[in-house]
Amino acid sequence: MKLTTSAIAFALSLGLLSANETRLYVSIETGTKQNSSTDSRVYLSVNKEEKSYLLDIPGKNDREAGATDTYEAILLDIKPEDIEWISIRIEGDDAWYPERFHFHVKQGDNESEKLSIRNRKWMSSVKEKVRSKEVLKLRIKGKLKIED
Repeated sequence: MKLTTSAIAFALSLGLLSANETRLYVSIETGTKQNSSTDSRVYLSVNKEEKSYLLDIPGKNDREAGATDTYEAILLDIKPEDIEWISIRIEGDDAWYPERFHFHVKQGDNESEKLSIRNRKWMSSVKEKVRSKEVLKLRIKGKLKIED
């Protein structure tokens, strides 16, 4: 199942989701190297969930070189302390260089500190692209906590 930010906002407006759900925010800094940007689709998944969230800002050309874009995912059945892995997957025919990821979670009025992870890998789903990954698996276990 793939959820978009606009679908999540719509569900919240209808009262289908609670404000106490775990909200995962990811800000991604696209690098400034030549051809760093991408028009490919990018998805986020948590742990070994089959659900993936399309990282897209409607009406914006996101993931451009030198830009930072922020996305929100509503995690229905996962508590912040249960997040062990975050996977970022690319689908498309061009490469992308996400230089840094910033994560934090919110639950109601409480939120975690930001976690920043530097990336030094190109991403591409095209197998001919040398030294690139289709999926980046980022170990998060214990790093996104909401303190009482």
